[in-house]
Amino acid sequence: MNPGVLLMAYGSPESIDQMGEFLRGVFRGRQVGDATIREFQDRYRLFGGRSPLAEISNRQAVALEKVLGIPVRVRMRHW
Repeated sequence: MNPGVLLMAYGSPESIDQMGEFLRGVFRGRQVGDATIREFQDRYRLFGGRSPLAEISNRQAVALEKVLGIPVRVRMRHW
């Protein structure tokens, strides 16, 4: 077995258009109202229409891999 590190994050949609699908995953298929989806889309618009989570997490993985000298991977729970 080879050592490695797995970084886990909650996840986020890659674009505002994916918000409904993402929220249904978070809420495990339960009904998500249009008003809720719009509210989350509006929040995302406040910081450019997409979450920086994936980019930040990937940069962390690259930095950790350099320091540790073993593979580091990122996975998102809901995306």
